[in-house]
Amino acid sequence: MDPKIYGCGFENWFRAIMKRPAFCIELSPFVEGGKQHPDKMFDELVWEHAKSTGLFFAEKAAEIDDEIFVDTEKFAALTK
Repeated sequence: MDPKIYGCGFENWFRAIMKRPAFCIELSPFVEGGKQHPDKMFDELVWEHAKSTGLFFAEKAAEIDDEIFVDTEKFAALTK
């Protein structure tokens, strides 16, 4: 598969190869021209704003997990 087609991103690759939904969380602020920020600015630009993102998604996954066990057949149909 040509990386130019799927944008070299894991999310794009995953959707193309695995044929499953995926999402990409953009943590860095947009920089005109698509340039990356300097690594030394990571804490200031990214980490301070995104450090609790993993916990947020873990909590949401736990909520969904509870819902799945309540109505297993409904969610099993979504995975087919």
